[in-house]
Amino acid sequence: MLAEHPAGYRAQPYQQLAKVHRAAGHERDARRILIAQQRDLRRRGDIGGPFRRLVHRLSGVLIGYGYRPWRPLAGLLATVFLALLLTFGAGAGNMSTHSPGRPPGACTAVENVGFAVDLAVPLVKTGGSQRCEFDVTKLAGQWYLAGGWFAQVLGWAFATLFVAGYTGLVRKSS
Repeated sequence: MLAEHPAGYRAQPYQQLAKVHRAAGHERDARRILIAQQRDLRRRGDIGGPFRRLVHRLSGVLIGYGYRPWRPLAGLLATVFLALLLTFGAGAGNMSTHSPGRPPGACTAVENVGFAVDLAVPLVKTGGSQRCEFDVTKLAGQWYLAGGWFAQVLGWAFATLFVAGYTGLVRKSS
């Protein structure tokens, strides 16, 4: 009903309704109302130029405007799965080897899991990246290395979005 009001976008009715739901102990309903407010803001409000509109839309998709921080956590878990596929694929193609100073040969499955976690999850280090590395003497190994960098960027992005959403740093009130 609020999104169809003919006077255009107004934040106050959404904020008041969310406040009433919170006071009644309905936190989930309050979050839904505030997400609807952000959608209405994107649709009918003055956000700014196209770049700010894009960032606002991405905030809605990735973290539900700060009200759904579990979304980037799911993205982080998907990134770990991607890194697992990457390290096991490299191991199957003889593209992952032990790091210098370790016995030569292919990495074990457990070492590949540790390597994947080291690639995908920031600030969590299992030591896997000290035991294994991609064989960059071959072109395919260089592609695996580039994929590992991509997994690291995704891991940092999703972890940062999770922390920002969980702490409420990205929630908007207007």
